[in-house]
Amino acid sequence: MNVLKILGILLINLVCAATGAYYALKTKDRCETARQLIQMADMMSVELSFSADHSRKIINRLRKEKSLSKLGFLNDIDLENIDIKTGLDPADDEKVNMLFRNLGSTDVSSMLKIINSFKESISASLKGYTEYSKSHSRLFVAFGILGGLAVSIVLI
Repeated sequence: MNVLKILGILLINLVCAATGAYYALKTKDRCETARQLIQMADMMSVELSFSADHSRKIINRLRKEKSLSKLGFLNDIDLENIDIKTGLDPADDEKVNMLFRNLGSTDVSSMLKIINSFKESISASLKGYTEYSKSHSRLFVAFGILGGLAVSIVLI
């Protein structure tokens, strides 16, 4: 076998394994995004509990929070046309959209109830994402490696 063929096979194996690892990390990212959404809701509750500040002020405070790094939508949010994509399931994206649509449109006690409901819902989703990540992360990596080996065998 020539050197180029060996390098090609190694490259294919590496790409397949990296693809499997990518999908495994993507499932873990969903868990982290859900955790940060829960943390964001906690921060919103605190802000509303102490003062009924304008919703833009709350969002500006959230933007500055370094621990919410996965929530890039906070930097681009348009309160007139809310269409947030978090990288989670569409149902969870809709929950986030509803939260921001209701922000500032009702009294503080009602808003706190909405935030608590949002937290419970995202917590349930987080549990599902965590279980999926635990059960599938290793499979993604294994299928990546096995896929690379299968292609290598076909090429040999």
